[in-house]
Amino acid sequence: MGFMHLLFVLSYVPISISLTTGKICYDTGNFTTNSNYANNRKNILSSLATDVKSNNGFFTGSTGQGSDEVYALALCRGDFSSEKCASCINSTSQDIMTECPNQKEALDMSSGCIVRYANRSFSGKMELYPVVRYYNVANITSDMTQFGKIWQNLMDSLCKKASMSYSQFRFATGEANLTAFQTIYALMQCTPDLSQIDCDSCLRQYIANYTSCCYGKQGAGFQGPSCMFRWELYPFYNAAIQNNDTRINPLLPPPSIPTLPPPSMPTHSTTMPGKGGNNKTKIVIISVSSFAAIAAALLGFYCYSSSLQKKRQKELEGGIFATDEDHSEEMHFFSLTTIKAATNNFSNENKLGEGGFGPVYKGQLLNGTKIAVKRLSMRSSQAKAFYHMHGSSGMKAKD
Repeated sequence: MGFMHLLFVLSYVPISISLTTGKICYDTGNFTTNSNYANNRKNILSSLATDVKSNNGFFTGSTGQGSDEVYALALCRGDFSSEKCASCINSTSQDIMTECPNQKEALDMSSGCIVRYANRSFSGKMELYPVVRYYNVANITSDMTQFGKIWQNLMDSLCKKASMSYSQFRFATGEANLTAFQTIYALMQCTPDLSQIDCDSCLRQYIANYTSCCYGKQGAGFQGPSCMFRWELYPFYNAAIQNNDTRINPLLPPPSIPTLPPPSMPTHSTTMPGKGGNNKTKIVIISVSSFAAIAAALLGFYCYSSSLQKKRQKELEGGIFATDEDHSEEMHFFSLTTIKAATNNFSNENKLGEGGFGPVYKGQLLNGTKIAVKRLSMRSSQAKAFYHMHGSSGMKAKD
């Protein structure tokens, strides 16, 4: 078994989009030695190991004021023990101060834990870049159709478990039998400050990126500032810690919901018609119960349809029409979350200009495609025409 694990390790070829080691010193600004910012950075990073241990593996906070305020985040992988977590955060904090001596923003996610600091608040914000990706060079040898179904079902299941986790951690692991001799092992995690929707979106965008770059390889992983996923054909996470350590219980079952006793079935009666009223009473009870059940089902369907319609209408407000730079005529649909991520949530830095129908923003999708996004004003005639043409279908994009 040890020899097989060695083969897997040796067969890995790390590739990256923005960095190769999981360490990055941003070029968004510098500070001078012994400045207030330098002292604040040293103070908050030096205490991260203690803070993260006291807060069960995740900590985010800030120190200082004004332009000297330093924001920091520390997160350990969900299967780390308390001791391993504190040790990882401590060594990573020291490394990041050494390797980024005067940068105002830096990120290190190379050791299974994340240490991050900046002169801006990033808590609760989904960020897809920079991202490290790697894959096993060996190919899947089993039937690819069967592999695709099993693999995708496992990824969907873990996305839901991680994003809807009932513990402090948005973390999940899972397994699926591929063949009689092969098992797929997978792990997913988001920073706990992300919303359920953003966590799910972050993981699914990395999964989609894997299927476009290295589908069919025997394992892969993506690690970014907000989420990560990894899968292998061998166990690589500490299931014992996940299941037994009281610090981490990422897959707690949902709170129990009291169940109503099943409706009593009418008892058989030998009373003859005309000899009593029992049979008629039973018929009335059954009819009323059936009517109540049907009415409840219709009411539930109406509420669901109404909620769905409101949600779709909300998505349409400020509708987005995007084109890429070559003005291709092929049309595609994108989710609002994807467009927000591509334009940095419609930031002013990405704004190209403003026309009669609304502002225009530049952006870049996860696959590298550059786009221009026009955010329509709902008062404009163009937006009204778009609404009448497409109803509540969401966003229409042209790339």
